[in-house]
Amino acid sequence: AAAAAAAAAGAGWGASVGVAEIIKEGQRKSGSWKTAWQKYCTIFGTGFFDPTKYDEQFLVQFVNYMGELASNDLESQAVEQGVSLEGKGTKRSAPDASWGGPPAKRAAGGAWGGGAANGEKGALVEKVKALQRSSPEVKESWWAYCDEHLGGVKDPNRHEAETLRAFVEAYAAA
Repeated sequence: AAAAAAAAAGAGWGASVGVAEIIKEGQRKSGSWKTAWQKYCTIFGTGFFDPTKYDEQFLVQFVNYMGELASNDLESQAVEQGVSLEGKGTKRSAPDASWGGPPAKRAAGGAWGGGAANGEKGALVEKVKALQRSSPEVKESWWAYCDEHLGGVKDPNRHEAETLRAFVEAYAAA
């Protein structure tokens, strides 16, 4: 495993270490990663959990998806902690010893809880999520809409009801 990680770091993805091996290593090292991979395969794949059963494009889409989730959550953490991410790569002082690492995911009420929005917005969030789950093409349409109109933020919970309604109506009209 150490040799695979070293090769991946030096050679880049797809050179001597494939994306499937990276996903396998993630499953071995992280229970959360393994669970996420299994759910992703169940929703968007064929239900097989072996990464070698999928083409590289599918694997890279999973890695990108995980990266987006982490990036969005870290962005939220930066806002909560008053950290500016404007100058990427700028160093800040190390947190004091009382900082115990990243906080656990928030229960209902946060972006991870699924219960962040009520009423009309909640219904629209669920509609957008259901549309994304319905097919990879719809998901790509949502992502393109987010990239073009919403600054690349793909979490429906982070947008106003009017914005979500506009997407749902535009999709229904297409």
